[in-house]
Amino acid sequence: MKDIVIQKAGNPARFSHNTHVQTFECDTCHFSLFKMKAGTTLITFKDHKSDKYCFSCHGENKAAPFSCELCHSL
Repeated sequence: MKDIVIQKAGNPARFSHNTHVQTFECDTCHFSLFKMKAGTTLITFKDHKSDKYCFSCHGENKAAPFSCELCHSL
């Protein structure tokens, strides 16, 4: 699967499907957190401090790693 570049506002971010499908089923993220079509979700800076989107798993005191460079390294 190809990486998705999220570039609607602010700094572009890269999402790796390959990294995620090795551990999770599609419905872990799709439909509950994201729509199935790439580019339909606008993630804002405010969302980074929420439990929405990527940040339901990634963030301070959460299971998955979080750093700016992890996604914003284009």
